[in-house]
Amino acid sequence: MFRSHKKREIETLIPTLYTPEELNNIGKLLEEQAYIYPWTMAGINTSKIYQARIVIPAVTVVFFGPGDPGHLYYPSHFKSSCQDHPNELEINPLMVAMAMTLVEISLREKQIDAVIELKGDNYDNSFKSHMVRLLEARRANISYYHKLMCKILNSAKGSDHLNTDTESTRARVIANVDWEKLTLSD
Repeated sequence: MFRSHKKREIETLIPTLYTPEELNNIGKLLEEQAYIYPWTMAGINTSKIYQARIVIPAVTVVFFGPGDPGHLYYPSHFKSSCQDHPNELEINPLMVAMAMTLVEISLREKQIDAVIELKGDNYDNSFKSHMVRLLEARRANISYYHKLMCKILNSAKGSDHLNTDTESTRARVIANVDWEKLTLSD
């Protein structure tokens, strides 16, 4: 149910984020998962993995849309992969992989002009492929990966400054409690 609902939300993004020319070339978008890269007049820019116009809006509608504040449900999933910046949170790669798999399914439906039933593991390979790409990006250039995943999370969540400094957050919350006025409800 979750996947079907979120896929419908992704479907509304596609006509607004892809040009008519791109939509006329859905086969090319789907080839080698090219929809994860930005398109330019010169073609697909494969040097910018997961920087296509669809990435951030897709992650946003799947995990941070109205009624789905993923940052509240899954705060422990947002960590830093960069030891130099442990308080700069990143989107969980599982979330990117899921959102982009839903994009792929929606593009495929548009290509074949039919509804694809989301059951079992029929798009397992797509999800796994995204996970492998993200892992390879992390291994190849941790700094790039860190900046990319921070940007996706911050943009999707609508915050420029996420911080995991839980000790100072906890201290700030505790300092703001008026301990004298606490009462117990019936």
